[in-house]
Amino acid sequence: MTLSCVVCTIAGAPDAGERGNIYSVGLPYAARGWALRNLTLPWLSRMGFKELIVTGQWEQGPGYHYIKVPEVYRNIGDLLLQRQAGYDLSTGDWVLYLNDDTIWDPSNPLPADLECQVLSPSRWSRAATPYGSPLNDGSMASSPYNEEDYVHFHATLVRREVTQRIPWVTLPPEPGVDVLFSMRLNYEGIPWRHAPEYKVWDIELGARI
Repeated sequence: MTLSCVVCTIAGAPDAGERGNIYSVGLPYAARGWALRNLTLPWLSRMGFKELIVTGQWEQGPGYHYIKVPEVYRNIGDLLLQRQAGYDLSTGDWVLYLNDDTIWDPSNPLPADLECQVLSPSRWSRAATPYGSPLNDGSMASSPYNEEDYVHFHATLVRREVTQRIPWVTLPPEPGVDVLFSMRLNYEGIPWRHAPEYKVWDIELGARI
């Protein structure tokens, strides 16, 4: 099995310094750019992915392929466009989609699940404790607000053939698209599961959820 990694971002957008990020208190979206340049991308470039792809609005740099994807919706719909562009360039059997505030734990194995075609990793943060505490990962157990389990979009492991059947750009560009994606998987009979054996870490300063 081979694994490609696609990182989606608008941290390089011309107005990223003025746009607030609803998940961090008082920080503009451009604040993620410092972490991308100095931490996230150097870290991910050493994880042994078949390829590392950055899509959205960022910059050319060493260790990764960059695809500029101009914003169209200025909401989560742009994430779908970015994921599709990354998928189109990727060649791995599995594709890991990461938001730009998320890093992959180096102890994670290569995906080898032959039954489930979409895996939803567990999310963690060291903001409150030195050893890490769990964040909402789309499971009902991780959040009292989740009415049902769903595949979260902070980090998503997807087999190639899934995106051939359900291209990202066919999903509705609206809030809650992660829940709608999970419902579409169920409708299509594509097996998926929460995968606590895979960890991702939220590294955004001030992130709350």
